[in-house]
Amino acid sequence: MIISFHLPYQTREELREMFDHTLLDKLREQTGALKAFPEPFDKVSRAART
Repeated sequence: MIISFHLPYQTREELREMFDHTLLDKLREQTGALKAFPEPFDKVSRAART
């Protein structure tokens, strides 16, 4: 996987268009991790960290 340098400046929707979150969403729901762990966007986005 190639991660672009501009990921911190993208919106949540742009990141979801760029990477398929289907399996991640399903796994997070099955394991009850929806509220326990942040989404990848929240880890890389400047907007989510400020």
